[in-house]
Amino acid sequence: HFDEEGNLRPGYVLTRYREGKSEKSAKVEFAYYGPYKKTEATADDWAILKVSLPLGDELGFFGVHATTRISELKHLVHPGYSSDIADGAILSVDLDCDVTRIYNGNFWDNSPAGRLLHDCDMEQGASGGPLMSCDKTGSKCSVVGVNSAEYSDKPVEGLPNSYFFQDANIAVSATQFLPTLLKLRGDGY
Repeated sequence: HFDEEGNLRPGYVLTRYREGKSEKSAKVEFAYYGPYKKTEATADDWAILKVSLPLGDELGFFGVHATTRISELKHLVHPGYSSDIADGAILSVDLDCDVTRIYNGNFWDNSPAGRLLHDCDMEQGASGGPLMSCDKTGSKCSVVGVNSAEYSDKPVEGLPNSYFFQDANIAVSATQFLPTLLKLRGDGY
C-alpha cells in the first residue's frame, strides 16, 4: 500500500488469509517498487517485497515468465480478493482467462510492452494479484503479470460476462519487473 505521496507504507504479508485471519504473517523488511505515479500509466505499478520469514520454503515458489507473445498469455489463472466475493474476505480465482492485447505505449497491439489488457474476472481488491500461466496439471505455475487496474473510458455499470476493449482490466507484464527481481536476487536480497 502507498500513502498519498506515493511512499510505501510498512506492512505485512499474510498467508492463507480468510475472513480476517491468516496462518502466518511476515513483516515486510524491504520493498523495491516501480516508479509508479498515480497520474501516469500503470506499467510501473508493481513492487517486490522481502519479508521476515522464509515463507517460500514452507509454501513453495512460483516462477516468473516474461513474455511478449500473446499466444503464451492464454488460459491464465488469476487469484485475488475481489470485493464482489464475500467483500474480499476470501480468495477467489478465475481459472481460465486471457490476455487480449498488449500495450506498447502508443497503441494496443502484440508488441513488447509493460501493460497487458486481460479479461480475468475481478473487482476492486484483486489488484496486486498475479496472472499465472500453469501447466495442464496446475502443479507448475509462473507469474506472467500482476493485476493493476480496471480500464474504462466510460462509466461501467453491470459489465457483461465477456469484456470489451473499453471495459477490461490491466495487468503489469512480468517484462517490467523481472529484470529488477533478477538484479535483487543477484545482489543477495
